[in-house]
Amino acid sequence: MANLVPKHYKLTMTDALKTLADAGTLKLALFTSLYTPSDNTDELYSGLSNEVSSSGTGYTTGGTAISSAASAYIDTTNAALDASDVSWSNATFTARWGVLYNTTDSKIKAIFDFGGNKVVTGGTFTVVWNSSGLIKVS
Repeated sequence: MANLVPKHYKLTMTDALKTLADAGTLKLALFTSLYTPSDNTDELYSGLSNEVSSSGTGYTTGGTAISSAASAYIDTTNAALDASDVSWSNATFTARWGVLYNTTDSKIKAIFDFGGNKVVTGGTFTVVWNSSGLIKVS
């Protein structure tokens, strides 16, 4: 295991994710509380189950594309990928998890825990990213 990842390479890693986002291949999909994430077995979005239903709910299977991605140093030693917040309008659903994945190869880049069920009924469901970004490389 590496004891140190050089600062320049941290930015290289977040730049690679930004390139995917710029190409419109990074998406955030929403999942219910029936989904149980596993860092050992969850590799492909296409292999997951319990995604939020797309039947008349304001949600489209597969989620929505990440936009306005930016890769930058967030302090003297860490880099992060940030993007515009993601939202679904006229939505009626309950979501517990967000899965960031690449549509080209279905590979999962990150899984976000909403900390409990988040419910929207006939409104806008918005995922507001942390001020440190979507993915931080420390």
